[in-house]
Amino acid sequence: MYISSLRIENFKSFYGVHDFTFSQGVNVVLGLCGEGKTSLCRAIEFGLFARACKAHRGRAHRPHTIRHNERFLET
Repeated sequence: MYISSLRIENFKSFYGVHDFTFSQGVNVVLGLCGEGKTSLCRAIEFGLFARACKAHRGRAHRPHTIRHNERFLET
């Protein structure tokens, strides 16, 4: 089993709707600082485990990660 596609809507730095398609096997995500690589990984974790992970270096998860009054996950 693998993740073939992902739709992120209003999650962290992703404003609006963003669709991603993945290939079977290894996928590489490249980008400059601040372009959403970590947000993409956190969105996948949230979708799989229905929870947001803790931030890097022991900082607690910030409550504004998933913005208020926005649709953020469909099952």
